[in-house]
Amino acid sequence: MNQASFRIRKSKLLNELKKITKTLGPATKWTIYTTIELTITDGLLTLVIPGVRLELKCETSGTAKASLGLYYFREIIKNWKDLQLQCFIHDDEFKIGVTSIKAKTTFFENDSILRSINLPINYSELHLLQLVF
Repeated sequence: MNQASFRIRKSKLLNELKKITKTLGPATKWTIYTTIELTITDGLLTLVIPGVRLELKCETSGTAKASLGLYYFREIIKNWKDLQLQCFIHDDEFKIGVTSIKAKTTFFENDSILRSINLPINYSELHLLQLVF
């Protein structure tokens, strides 16, 4: 079974999640389904939504990527009681303490192939067409 994890202060992660959701503006029927991508690499947690990429230094183990609902994830973190978060990524599952969330997960042998797509916050179809692969 594949596994990766990260450990971070709740307040640090929550502040970054608030910044991310603030860039989306008020929650609407379009933004409520925004997906956040969490990437764990050596000593780094990267949070990505379309137009925003934040990197946080933290304790990590393994290399993986998970995608889940941004607002759902933020509510779980906001209601967490402890000062520290220990999060685990397993096959198709994201786990915080005893709370398990279904997530799209991917595991990597090393982080040399990881990259994110750079898009502006107000990207259009033209920006998507201009992406270089």
